[in-house]
Amino acid sequence: MKQLKQTLLTLGLAAATSLFLAGCKEGGSASSDSHEGHAHSGEGHAHGTEAASAATTELAGFVAKPTAEQIAAAKAYPLDVCIASGEKLDSMGEPVTTVYNGQQVKFCCENCIDDFKKEPAKFIAKLSEKK
Repeated sequence: MKQLKQTLLTLGLAAATSLFLAGCKEGGSASSDSHEGHAHSGEGHAHGTEAASAATTELAGFVAKPTAEQIAAAKAYPLDVCIASGEKLDSMGEPVTTVYNGQQVKFCCENCIDDFKKEPAKFIAKLSEKK
């Protein structure tokens, strides 16, 4: 009987921990326009199940975790802000550097990559405007 109680307690704690961690990953609520402590003013910045499914979507020509050689071979990123949110690149700590079709693309955080993957042409156009 004692072993059954311990097993049920362990399962209950595991379920509670999973729910807690899932809530933290979503940034508190799906309707919030912020994540990891900052709000975005960029248009179309959504979170929740739609953003989570975009994270698993493959984008042709997109390298999420490029090697140092891939970064060096790509065209330099000309902006000092996140291509998706417009936030300063160092506003969330170390910027996230990716490569898309031979162009370095930088983000303030991992969550902004989902927005980029939804409409890469829209965001890449920002780089052409800068030049």
